[in-house]
Amino acid sequence: MSETLLSMTGYGELARDFGRRRWRCVVQSVNSRYLDCRIRLPQEYISFEPVLKNLLKRTLIRGKVDLVLSYETVAVSDGVDPLSQLDVAAVKGCCSAGIALLRELGWSDDEVGYRQTILSFSLQQALSASAPRENEEGLLDELKSLVSETLDLHRRSCLKEGSELLDFFVATISDLTSRIDEIAVYAEAMPEIFKERLYQRITRLVEKEMALDETRLCQEVAHQVDRSDISEELVRFKSHLKQFSDELASTTDLRKGKKLDFIVQELGREINTITAKANLLELTREAVEIKAILERVREQVQNVV
Repeated sequence: MSETLLSMTGYGELARDFGRRRWRCVVQSVNSRYLDCRIRLPQEYISFEPVLKNLLKRTLIRGKVDLVLSYETVAVSDGVDPLSQLDVAAVKGCCSAGIALLRELGWSDDEVGYRQTILSFSLQQALSASAPRENEEGLLDELKSLVSETLDLHRRSCLKEGSELLDFFVATISDLTSRIDEIAVYAEAMPEIFKERLYQRITRLVEKEMALDETRLCQEVAHQVDRSDISEELVRFKSHLKQFSDELASTTDLRKGKKLDFIVQELGREINTITAKANLLELTREAVEIKAILERVREQVQNVV
């Protein structure tokens, strides 16, 4: 997959067994102006957060990123069933705590799922309590490796999304180029159109046929054409389109979102000027379509890193 465009929207998920626990890591992100990392960990491992946040900051560029690490207790590979090592008294205590909690929440004894909820809660708490505490340094290394692998999956997702955005931008640039070329054709025809329009207006104002001063008529046409001249705006618009295309194709830096957004703003300014200056219905209609297209481009650019 070509790494020319990276989206801020992505998802990665991975699970690994460490000791008697199966750890699950989820990394998901959406667009944001800056890099905003949020981490959710089991309470007993909250001290790992700074290390994992630094790992995210070294890997990611921009976006609102959520990292969630959770675990469940599982049987180990040596065949020892953790249920056989449970403390019966601890299970009873957990059941009592579960019953008290559900009653406090308003659950009745005959409610569907009541007993199943108590048993699930009790066993999970007892298993967690009976599981030996891992070596924190070793566990942190394992979790860093898990997070790194999950970030690789997340990056692939972002690149896939970026590839789809790239296809959209390429097709849109081609459409914009065709439309601005149409406007250029209308712009070339404006002098003759203005001349004919002015001649018809003057003719309607006089009561009888009269000879028109051709020189004076040409002067008025030249004045209108000069006020409506959009040649410079057309040149700049095409230049911005090329700059946008060049930025998409560049592989030197994946930080393209903000620059692409600036270019879209410049394209919007040029088309607004064209709309204001051009006093031609067909040209204005084409300019309005270009504005609508640029708005869609602006929305998608917000997802680019």
